[in-house]
Amino acid sequence: MRKVVQYICRLFSVYKLFLYEVDVETVEHTYIQTSTDYKVTFQRVDTSNYKLVSNISGESLGNVKRMLSYKDYGVFVCVNGKPVGYGWLKEEGSKDAFFSFENCAYLCRVYVHPYYRGMNLYPMTIKYLVDSYKSKYSKFYLAIEHKNQASIKGAAKIGFKQIKDLTFVRILRYTFNKCKITTL
Repeated sequence: MRKVVQYICRLFSVYKLFLYEVDVETVEHTYIQTSTDYKVTFQRVDTSNYKLVSNISGESLGNVKRMLSYKDYGVFVCVNGKPVGYGWLKEEGSKDAFFSFENCAYLCRVYVHPYYRGMNLYPMTIKYLVDSYKSKYSKFYLAIEHKNQASIKGAAKIGFKQIKDLTFVRILRYTFNKCKITTL
């Protein structure tokens, strides 16, 4: 019975998200620090290491391979050389279930393993992604589920401001009210 309910939920879903925006100048003036006991580095997600994403969060490898095929930019956040989280940046022309975007970048699927939370790795990953593309885009967007208070606080540390409250309806992997983000 439980599997039937899960299957039906995958066929029909309602998502409530907050859309956030930040500009490059705000991020450039933000300093995020973690404990000096840890060395934090970033490593590009590519076809040779993408399976690590599943080890960190249980994310479907099909989703990761799909994002790589869209040419999305993914990075691992590493603590003392060990990948413990990741984040993705999508550019114009990339595919996304909820958004289409022009002249801006969209950050998504930022995740830190529960054991490593509380070390500012989430805002550090977002800052790294923005810094990687700041010469190309002046605005960056991020959507967070309305109940995810930890991610909302992490985004605020970098200066993200909420600009919209959105509800999406998905049936059979089709989003009926996709949101278009445009920056001039």
